[in-house]
Amino acid sequence: MPTTARDRLANLADKLGKSQTEMRAIVDAYFDDLLEHLKSEGHVSIPGIGIFKTVTRAARPGYNPFEGTRTLIPESLRVTFQPAKKTSERLGLGPMGPIVTQPVRKPKKAKSKLNKVAS
Repeated sequence: MPTTARDRLANLADKLGKSQTEMRAIVDAYFDDLLEHLKSEGHVSIPGIGIFKTVTRAARPGYNPFEGTRTLIPESLRVTFQPAKKTSERLGLGPMGPIVTQPVRKPKKAKSKLNKVAS
């Protein structure tokens, strides 16, 4: 069964001897500060955890399958995460590169050349 944010806060509050209300205020303030820094600076490094970076994804052509029309998907801001070595090791993941939000493209199939038999 997955744990919830409430479960995590209760566990943290017990470990630190604080009330859940106090812990929620502390955690919310910490993440608000991280997000503000990420927005203004474009990256946040949390030692032992990893690095969050913002990247701008360029505008690109798209297709609306419901209307059958081509459209332009506007430029957008994405957040990427690269785990620290310590995080990867603790989770048993081995060395990992950055996790990027772009889809993986399938390689095109090579066209087969048929040998024509002379008759």
